[in-house]
Amino acid sequence: MAVKTHSKVLNNIIRHYLKGHGFSAYAIENITDRIIETISGYRSIPLKQRAFALRHGFFAEKIILYGLNEQNYKDYLSDLDYFWLHPLNGGFSHWIDDKLTLRYLLAPFSNYLPGYYYQLSTSGVAKLQDCPDEFSADERGILKLLRLKSEIAGKPLIGTAGLGFFKLSCHENLLYVNDTRVSEQELINLFSQWRLSETGYIITEYLHPHPDLGRIWSKTANSLRITVLRGSDNQAKIAYAFTRFGNSTSGVVENSVAGGIFNFIDLKTGEYNQGKIWRNDQIIDCAVHPESGVPVCGVVPYWESIKQKLIDISDFIPQLHYLGFDVVVVENGFKIIEINSQPSHEFFQWFLPAYQSDVIGPFFREMLERKRLQVENGKKARSTLNNYRNAIYSHRIFKIIRAMTSTRKTKEAFCELLKASELFDEQWYIEKYHEVIDPGMEPVLHYLSAGAERGYDPGPEFSSKRYLEAYADVQKEGMNPLVHYVMYGRYEGRAIFKHE
Repeated sequence: MAVKTHSKVLNNIIRHYLKGHGFSAYAIENITDRIIETISGYRSIPLKQRAFALRHGFFAEKIILYGLNEQNYKDYLSDLDYFWLHPLNGGFSHWIDDKLTLRYLLAPFSNYLPGYYYQLSTSGVAKLQDCPDEFSADERGILKLLRLKSEIAGKPLIGTAGLGFFKLSCHENLLYVNDTRVSEQELINLFSQWRLSETGYIITEYLHPHPDLGRIWSKTANSLRITVLRGSDNQAKIAYAFTRFGNSTSGVVENSVAGGIFNFIDLKTGEYNQGKIWRNDQIIDCAVHPESGVPVCGVVPYWESIKQKLIDISDFIPQLHYLGFDVVVVENGFKIIEINSQPSHEFFQWFLPAYQSDVIGPFFREMLERKRLQVENGKKARSTLNNYRNAIYSHRIFKIIRAMTSTRKTKEAFCELLKASELFDEQWYIEKYHEVIDPGMEPVLHYLSAGAERGYDPGPEFSSKRYLEAYADVQKEGMNPLVHYVMYGRYEGRAIFKHE
């Protein structure tokens, strides 16, 4: 009987465990590969350290990023805890997950939003609130607007980290996309691609940074990330904030993951003076912008006004508990370009570990307790917050998964899995099928290699043949029946049948 490749089996093991322990589909999609990478990648980090990190809910790169060890790991919000909480804003996340809904939601605060001009989707081109009446609802209208404004922005309706952002410009009647010269037809073709993209696109005002920020780097908007939390006391509080500056590596965006420079902002004064760049899973100093030569330090303009307005907006939508505002400070004020419902938990902890903060620590402890109760009350998991990591990353499971990262050891991994199951009775199997087992061959390996194919049972409590007859999908997959039951079937509530 065919055995699934090790990578697919490993992926499925992790996904089933995560699903069974209360992780959302979004979380599972985002962390499964990172768990596998922690187990089988990062060979420069000793396996013992990677296992330590994973047992405590961290991915391997945090060993480097945080200097993670036995003495400090409790100071940090772990990766798995953070993703376990998704969606942090519950069913209200969709209010801010797409940029167009956000525009309608914050209509009373429209002065603090960029101009929204067009939406491009499979339904066509639609004009938005701030598009002048004289422009048509088609590609020609967009081109006419571009020639009038000189610069506009195109961005996915739903997206993060600056992915899919385009700067469109027109200078001396020449057209540019991300500062690269294009023809009018090429730009129209780009609009067609946007219409057919997964979420569609919106076209908005392009924002230039305030001169105080633009002196450091003028080719990006240099947005701020300011995160606001609302705990059980129902008080909105700014938890942390940092600046972001672009460079030639980050292109037309300034996001840290794209190679931009970031600084932690003093929440009281608005000062920033610790320029950093994230590179190869490490935070390195960048006190002076490498291209402009300007020191990456200063004071955020309008800081007090920004803080107060974000609190006002948070109070306007109190259903949302965790808001990652992206704010562009412009010459005469500031604009909110988006609000993230699940902003990164990683960069800020380099400056300020979550559980060392009087604002962030209590918030996440409270949210984790809520999640634990939700999972328990909903009977969606088989363990509580205190043991869910152990259920996923116990020594036995980690040993199995480790073995499965080597193709040559896939069968040995399954042997380990079945030996740990009460349904494989080695002595019973030997007595029942001793005539066909080669001398010196492990009974469990015989069952995996040939026994199940011949309809042999691993013990008196499990019938291989009847399990496959009952579940055609397992038979179609070509998976060993007991392996399937141990990894998946028992958690899916599938019945088993005794030996006849």
